[in-house]
Amino acid sequence: MNNQFLVKYYAYQESAVYHHKNGSQSLVDYIVEEHIDGFELYEFIAIPSKPFKESICRYYFKQILFALHYMHSYGVCHRDLKLNNIMI
Repeated sequence: MNNQFLVKYYAYQESAVYHHKNGSQSLVDYIVEEHIDGFELYEFIAIPSKPFKESICRYYFKQILFALHYMHSYGVCHRDLKLNNIMI
């Protein structure tokens, strides 16, 4: 998927082998995504200096809906949609 409102997803591996410095090994799962500079929407609204204007709420909500619609058109659902997982 390639969309301006979604973090780019590069790779996922289940049960990969992680080699520790001491020579031991562990099975791990990992996801590789693009780095995003910014902060979570939760941080933006948890300590507001003043209430959001309706226009700002609409701006962010519209972007969230576009991203979800795009994902759903590919048969993908987020399953953990929350303020901490929305980057500003």
